[in-house]
Amino acid sequence: MDAVESSVTGGGGAAGDRGLSRAFWRWARQYRPPLRDRRFWSVQALVVLIAGLHLTFEVFTVLGEGPLFGRHSEFSLLSIVPVSLFFIPLIFAALNFGFSGSIATAAWCTVLTVPNILLHEGVGRVPEVLQITLVDVVAVFVGQRVDHEQAARHKAEAVGAALTSSETKY
Repeated sequence: MDAVESSVTGGGGAAGDRGLSRAFWRWARQYRPPLRDRRFWSVQALVVLIAGLHLTFEVFTVLGEGPLFGRHSEFSLLSIVPVSLFFIPLIFAALNFGFSGSIATAAWCTVLTVPNILLHEGVGRVPEVLQITLVDVVAVFVGQRVDHEQAARHKAEAVGAALTSSETKY
């Protein structure tokens, strides 16, 4: 076993591999979305609804139908609105489920936006990719911020409880 493999696996071959595997799953478990919470699935259903709305607008834009959709134009008035609506379930998921909820919701938004990206050709795909990238970046920052705020609140509550306990002893 070389030095690089030993440092990655923790040495010891198979025993080190098991330790690394346990450490990975322990780390990954903290980012598991709340799959048993009905509110989480309501948020995901809202994402599907918004993605369907977005796809509908994109199809009408490509066909050039209707005054709001922009006849034979690469950009239409309503093309950016559905992607902006992804921020509603994303922020709700972040505030209620923290980083894991916001990342899972952003990943779902990204997967459901792929058909819209494929409707465009060439540089027409760039705005679509940039919009969904912005959604993903916001998910990371807001989710992390919510987790940090929750950790700070729990720490403050623990300190308050310790102070109360200390005051009752003396």
